[in-house]
Amino acid sequence: MEKKAFITGASSGIGAALAEELAARGYTLFLTGRNETRLAALAGKLSCRWRALDLNREADVYCLEEELRAFQPDLLINNAGLGSLGDLDRMDPGKMDEIVRVNCMALTHLLRTGLQVMQGRRAYILNVASVAGLLPAGPHMAVYYASKSYVTSLTLAVRQEMRERGSGISISALCPGPVRTRFDERSGVRNALRGMDAAAVARAAVRGLFRGKPLIIPGLAVRASVFLGRLLPRGIYAALISRQQQKKG
Repeated sequence: MEKKAFITGASSGIGAALAEELAARGYTLFLTGRNETRLAALAGKLSCRWRALDLNREADVYCLEEELRAFQPDLLINNAGLGSLGDLDRMDPGKMDEIVRVNCMALTHLLRTGLQVMQGRRAYILNVASVAGLLPAGPHMAVYYASKSYVTSLTLAVRQEMRERGSGISISALCPGPVRTRFDERSGVRNALRGMDAAAVARAAVRGLFRGKPLIIPGLAVRASVFLGRLLPRGIYAALISRQQQKKG
């Protein structure tokens, strides 16, 4: 039986690595992202369908929902995401709105559509959040951290809704730490921590998803940081994060 996966933010980084991992597992893919050149190259390599769309645009989100309904995937990966370094009062309002639209609004619409499309059968949804979504706060990247907290909260809430209804849809959130991708470059981050390889994160994500884990946190050091965050007072931990974020600038 054909297995189908639908991946947003697939033109590079974790999204591209997830596409390659699932293609190797025999999935038929539909890829979407903003970078048409990169997306076309990856889709050609994997012999799959693709469409370049910008989830910052409301019309493009609606187009992608229609593509999702038509494709009827068994696996939906909401990977598209944005970030920006800087204090809130100095942040470009357009960039601030873009982070909320892509990380929160677009993801929520696609999650809802995916649930509707997948009802009545065994299926999987992976929302790509971040370890940022499990930490108390993110000074100097406040909107990004808050958006990822939204993704983890939304994922766990909807997962429980599906469990209470006996749905066959398993929903997980991927919460990686630093990953070696173009994300830091696009977010204006310098002096970033050395991250995990995107392919390693993708393997851990797929493994955790199929095991039904609610939160997938690749890497021992990242899991330790989350544990530490539960022990320290929130104010102290926020100050530690602030120091690290200031180094990135």
